[in-house]
Amino acid sequence: MPKYKIFAAIELGATRIAMQIAEVSKSKIISVIDDIKYELPIGKETYTIGKISYENVDKICSCLEKFTYIMKEYSIDDYTCYATTAIREAVNSEYIIEQINIRTGLKVSILSNEEERFLHNKAIALKTGYFDDIIAKSAVLVDVSSGSVQISYYRDSELKFSQNISMGSLRMIEELSELKRENTEFYDIISKYIDLEIDRLKRYFSFENKYEYAVFFGNYIPNIRRLCKIKSDDSLNYDSFEEIYKTLVNMSFEDISYKFGIPYSEVEQILTTIMIFRSFITKRNLKIVVPEITLTDGICVEYVEKNGYFHTKHLFRNDIISSAVYCAEKYNVDMKHTEKITEFAESIFKPLSKRYNLSKWDFMLLRVAAIFSDTGKYISLNGYKKYSADIVKSAPLIGLSKNDMDIITEIVSGCEGAAVLTKRRRLLASKLASVLSLAQALDTERRGNVNSVKASLKNNKLFVTAEASRDLTFEKRRFEEENEVFEDVFGITASLKIIRRR
Repeated sequence: MPKYKIFAAIELGATRIAMQIAEVSKSKIISVIDDIKYELPIGKETYTIGKISYENVDKICSCLEKFTYIMKEYSIDDYTCYATTAIREAVNSEYIIEQINIRTGLKVSILSNEEERFLHNKAIALKTGYFDDIIAKSAVLVDVSSGSVQISYYRDSELKFSQNISMGSLRMIEELSELKRENTEFYDIISKYIDLEIDRLKRYFSFENKYEYAVFFGNYIPNIRRLCKIKSDDSLNYDSFEEIYKTLVNMSFEDISYKFGIPYSEVEQILTTIMIFRSFITKRNLKIVVPEITLTDGICVEYVEKNGYFHTKHLFRNDIISSAVYCAEKYNVDMKHTEKITEFAESIFKPLSKRYNLSKWDFMLLRVAAIFSDTGKYISLNGYKKYSADIVKSAPLIGLSKNDMDIITEIVSGCEGAAVLTKRRRLLASKLASVLSLAQALDTERRGNVNSVKASLKNNKLFVTAEASRDLTFEKRRFEEENEVFEDVFGITASLKIIRRR
């Protein structure tokens, strides 16, 4: 890769279209050259009528056409364009993506909610000096967008859970608009509604008053930082926050806009966002930080990581695993068994990866599938794979795309068509499922009979050597059964050699 590149990160959000032009390099990491924003509240249509009108699609395309001219002026080397919740949830999203491509030549990818919030967290890790320190203790990250709120809870540097609630600042206002017309105490109702949802979440995940830090970010943060007099170190004083909150709720939108210099169209959502943040301030001595980050920051971080310039200190891939474990433990999964088969699967996966073009990310999907593979047994031992697949479908994990989740679903179902996949993804799911099945066979009795596994690929044959301290009659039998599917999928055979150690 060259010493530096000029990169454009483009976001098609619910309330605006934004582009960040940055120089990325190993020496400067990310140096922002320009930030361009165009206010366009397309989320209003999605959240009320479920689609984006022709008029707004035309405005989106016109804006992006202007962006392409700017990109040419800066001699952009590469770009990434992501659409978020407003386009993601619109019933005409596929048509919109195609029209953008035809009119502007830009290729737009739709981010899942989990991918979007993952990029936000990465941006905080890179742009602040305190991220690693606060998650080493305990911290709740509250990410408020126009469409939803993402709550992530870290303790001892591990992500314990990340949960999304469809309660964004714009969505909530639009969905409760009928009450607004009928009730003069509309914001009392909003406040009670927020408290009800957040209290339910805290009780279910048992993390109330267990965090030392709260990190607030999302839409409208620049104005919120100014309103709350945020310091240069991003810290927020509790008294200052309460003071401005009580001031705002007793003012009209017109007065707020005039006194604080905030666009009138943003006042309502800013007030709602502040209410959401306030519901997480459960004690006076809570340490609060409000960093100013955007999705375009996260897109830049993703780009430089993918191209090998650098990585954040915190290993975010571990967040995917830790949150999967947190979810699976609710279904009484035997994690010792899961760790064993994951270890065996890695040994089998490595010699196959080069020949069959399997990546590190593919192994990540296999690891998550291994964690969820037995969750369905909590519901029923008969046909449990179907239930495991249903659990995966209902448990989106931060950092994984819909395509990733579909592949994982297919793996845990035993490749029974639980997910709709393209031919290429179905083939990948079959390969990963076959590797997992061989690994599971090596711990059939779940007694830790196999101490270690080594595998090598020679002359179109996979040789698997298992070192064991006990009899492996059942393991050997099941391995031979699973090998029949392995032969069909990979076109080679797998043989098991057992070395007994006393």
